[in-house]
Parts: sequence; structure tokens; C-alpha cells
Amino acid sequence: MNRYTCILCHQEDRLCHSEGIRGRPMVLGALIQRSTVLSRNRSRHLDQPETHDTLILPGDLHWGAHTSSCGHAMHANCWQKYFDDVVTKERRRPYRYRQNMSFDIEKSEFLCPLCEALCNTALPLLPGVTWSSFGLQDQPPPPTLSLPDWLRGLHIILKYKTVMVNGARPTEEGGHSDDTQMDTSPQPTGMVAGHGTVGGMAAATSVGAGGSAASIPMGGLPGRGRGSTNTGITTFMKAVPGDGGQRSGEGKDEEEDSASSNDGEGMWTPPSLPEVASELAAATSSDSAEAFTALFNSPAATSVPDFPTQTLEMMSNFSHSVYMHGLHVNPNLFSRRIPLMVWNSTAYTIHTLEETQRNSNRALLTSLSSRQRDCLAPLVKFAAYAPLCVKRKQTIEGVAVRLLSLLLEGGESTPCVLEWDVFSILVTLTLSLPSIFPSIQGVATGSQQDLHILQVCFLAHIVQLLLTCEEPEADVDMEVDEGSDKSSEAGDGPWLVSMMAHCRSLANIPQIKVQPQQLLDYSYCCQTEFPEGSRQMVGACTYHAHFCGAGTGIFIRVRECKILLLSGQIKGCFVNPPYLDGYGETDQGLKRGNPLHLDATQYSKLHAMWLSHSIPDTIAHTMESNSSVKATSI
Repeated sequence: MNRYTCILCHQEDRLCHSEGIRGRPMVLGALIQRSTVLSRNRSRHLDQPETHDTLILPGDLHWGAHTSSCGHAMHANCWQKYFDDVVTKERRRPYRYRQNMSFDIEKSEFLCPLCEALCNTALPLLPGVTWSSFGLQDQPPPPTLSLPDWLRGLHIILKYKTVMVNGARPTEEGGHSDDTQMDTSPQPTGMVAGHGTVGGMAAATSVGAGGSAASIPMGGLPGRGRGSTNTGITTFMKAVPGDGGQRSGEGKDEEEDSASSNDGEGMWTPPSLPEVASELAAATSSDSAEAFTALFNSPAATSVPDFPTQTLEMMSNFSHSVYMHGLHVNPNLFSRRIPLMVWNSTAYTIHTLEETQRNSNRALLTSLSSRQRDCLAPLVKFAAYAPLCVKRKQTIEGVAVRLLSLLLEGGESTPCVLEWDVFSILVTLTLSLPSIFPSIQGVATGSQQDLHILQVCFLAHIVQLLLTCEEPEADVDMEVDEGSDKSSEAGDGPWLVSMMAHCRSLANIPQIKVQPQQLLDYSYCCQTEFPEGSRQMVGACTYHAHFCGAGTGIFIRVRECKILLLSGQIKGCFVNPPYLDGYGETDQGLKRGNPLHLDATQYSKLHAMWLSHSIPDTIAHTMESNSSVKATSI
């Protein structure tokens, strides 16, 4: 059992698993920031974060949410007391001393009490997903399920999936005792029917308990099958007070996130597990249906730890912080995008760690520093338990159904396969699929289902490679150059190694962005109002860093040979440039006048700092010792 020492009270404690164990909840200081470091398309930006669909990461990774941590553990109570003291102290500080602070309390930022690393949230320390299943080791092994039968079960889920809008509950036609409470709006000529449509018309639904109806055109629903028959007619019932809101979490909570439900279809819901198993048994065999049921309803799949209330609160706070800082949006505890942002941040952080290892010529996932390892392990464990801190479980069900529809059904309105980041799909589907069925709460435990998900995502990435592979035309039709086969094999090798090590798609190592654009700093003529309508003027560098670097940027003052680091609107510092003279020394300000040359070692350090998202942390450490620049004027 893992034990940690709190850096504030210096008491050693173990991870808290349940109310019956004395161990107190513990957290790590973490920094969440929106990132464009891995972007392969600098012309794309996240222009509308309030309405952006975060189901998957974009294939070009033009944006993402990165999570980092120094790895120093604290009790949750100790951290909360420390953070409250920091906020109280900064509120008492005179305003004239607040401009060059290394952290911004308005953004929930603070410094680690031990190493003074910049943080803006607390990452809970949780046990491994297999801890609660240790007592089930004497159980017989689960039955095996082949990949084709597993896919048949998923297709049955998609066949009978339904769509709810603003709190309406789907019920099977003819089987509801409250038929008199159906919506009195004009009856549509077609209904949503899982895998297809009837007559290509629209389905009318009621909004909450008010009675106003909304219609969904079937042509606008992505993931609709082509050439399929309608076998599961489903109608939508009005959510009446005291009856319909129990499972869906009340329509009021769902309406809290109207901005984030930009997918256009409302809430996607699957059928029940017995219904799927019954049809799967008729299509294949009873053994396959039993094995499919065991993937979701076995004791090992549903053994979820009973976390204390304080731990659940810390989990909810961290997931909400990922949502706010990753998208730069206002708080919204009922947003459907909160679990998606947690899983996308996990995938993007693993992407970044791999690129960092490749840039350092280190073995993948075997040469991580203690700081990287202490951040990655708790982050992955938290992502596995993310469904537990969601306000409405139906959100997780909808995410899993939408991802399955994206992978297995497609459609004209769905993103092209080349626009997918397959690794983010792998992470999200692995962690959400165990909880796809109503009234079943599960976690990913490395079962056979996880292997099948990996195989499907691997196949999707192979399709991406085949669609983007350019074979050179041979000069001679009947002759084949022997060197071409060797080069082809050499090109596949690194990708397979990366896939086995990470179960993810290959990404090109990005380089520091050199924008052929000159910016005028310290010039009032080039200042721009930012944000729009705020009447606050910022310099060209700050404005450029916001749109091209998600608020973080590296600039060089050619006239003085200085490297400028910016993070946000009020933080920045100068660092040594990667240019050295014949004596191996820098010349900031060009006072010596000796010829300067680009030093590969210094440049690699600057590159590693940018690639590892360490610019805000470097600025915080520098400003703590000497505040040398005001970012608002540059």
C-alpha cells in the first residue's frame, strides 16, 4: 500500500480507500494549462471554447489541456488551509505590489510549499483500479469473448440507442403505464429509432416539464446507419415532476450546460444490458451473451471503491479545474464536457511525455523522471475514477454511445477519420465504456474488453496510415528496387514500437515555432485591446502569445539578444539566450560586441523547456527572485 509524507505537517499516511480506513485524503499540487505545443497546424485555433465539442482531440492536436505536477504530496486538509492562507495574505497585500506577482490568486494559482512550483489545482491521490478486486482473486476466470461477437454486441447497443433533449426520458412504445402523460404536441410522422429512421422525418420531444416541444431532424444526427432497418421504435416521454428526473438527474441540471451541448442531438442513451444480451444470444450463442454480460456486470468490473465524501469533493474540484483551465471558460459544475476534458487532458499529457522522451533520445516510458512519473500515475488513476465524480451518470453513457457511433457507424456529419486523434479515442472509450449501461457503475480493469478496444483503435490508425501513405512511382515497371523494401520496413518499425509502448498513434516531434512575423515591443502604437470590450490594452507580444500559444510564448529581442518568456498578461521574464561568443558566454544587451553563435546545448535546453510546458514554472521561479519585466506592456 502506498504511503506518502505530507510536506506541510510532515506526517506519513497511506491512501484513503474507504470510510473504514483511517488514512486521510492526500493531494498533489498540479498545473493545468491550455497548450498548442504539439500543434501540426498553426493556422487553427480554438476560437469558441464555450461551444466547442470536446468528444475527441483533433487529429492535428492544435489544442489540448496539459497537466503537470511537482509530485509533492499534501493532506487535503493541510492543502486547503495553506491555500486559504495564501489567498488571505494576497488580499491584504497593497495593490501596488500585486502587479509582478509570480502567481495570480484570481486564477486559483499558488506555489508549492516545498519547491515553489506553480500550481492552480490539487490532484487527488487515489488507489489503483485493481485494488478493490484483490479479494476476487479466487473467482473463476471470466468467459472469453471473440472480437466479432463483441462488435456484434456494440452494434446492438447502437441499433437501439435513443436521443433525449433537455431532460426528456425515452421509454419503449406500449410498455409505459403513464401513456396519458405523453406530450400533447402534434404527433410526428417519424420517430428516433436507434440505428435508423422511419421515413426520414423528425422526432418530437418535450422540454423538461413545461410542455414545449422540440424536433430533431434525423438527417442532422451523426452516426446514423445506412441501409439498415428500424426494429426498435422508441418514443420520448415528458419528464414529469417527481417521476422522470431521478435517473436523468433532473432537467434543470441538464439545462445548466446548454452551451456545451452543441452536439445537436441532446443526450444519447443506450438500451439496458439484458436487452442487448438477449438479442446477442439470439444472433450468436448463449455463451457469447454470458461473456458479454460479464464484461460489464461481473464483480471484478463493478468493484468500485467507496471513497469518503472529502475525497469525492477533491475529485470533483480537480475535474472542474481541468474543464475551466483547459478551455478558459467560466465555472459550470453541471457541464457534460467535464469528464471529456479529464480524459482528453490525460491523453494530451501522455502525448507530451512521449514527445519529451523522443526529444531526449530516451526509451519510451522507461526513463521518466520521478517528477514525471509522480504526475502520470495519479493522473491516469484519477481518469479511471472520473465517472464517479460526474453529477449525472447519464453523461458517461452518452459519451460512450457517441464514441461507438463515431467508430462503428460513421455518417456524413461525423468528422473524417483523418481528423481523429485515435489515442484520445482509445483513452476515452476505455474509461467510459464500462459505465455505458444504466444502473451499472464500472471502471476499466484491463479486461478482455480493453484489448478489443485497443484492436479497434489500432485498426482505425492503420486506416489513417493507408489514407495518407504516398507510394512513389517506380521508374521501371517490371523491376523493384531492393532498397525500397528496406526503407518501408524501417519506417514501420518506430511506429510499432510506439504503439506497443503507448497504445497510441504516432506524432511528429514538433519544433519551436518560428513565426516569420516581427512584433514591436515597448511600443504604444501597436497595443491591442484584449479581451475585446475590456478596455485593457496589451502589447503585441502578449496578444500574439494568446492566439498562437494559448497564452504562453517565447520571443527574442534581436536588438538586445534577449529571450523573453511570457505567460498570461501579467507574468514574464528574460532568460539567457542560446547564443554564445568564443569564450562560451552570453552577451545580453550586446555590450561586449563579440561575434555570437548558436549553441546546440543551450538551444536544446530551451527546446526542452518549451516542449515540457515548463515556461510558466520557469517564469514563476524567476519572478520570485527578481521581477524583471511587465508583460502587460510588451
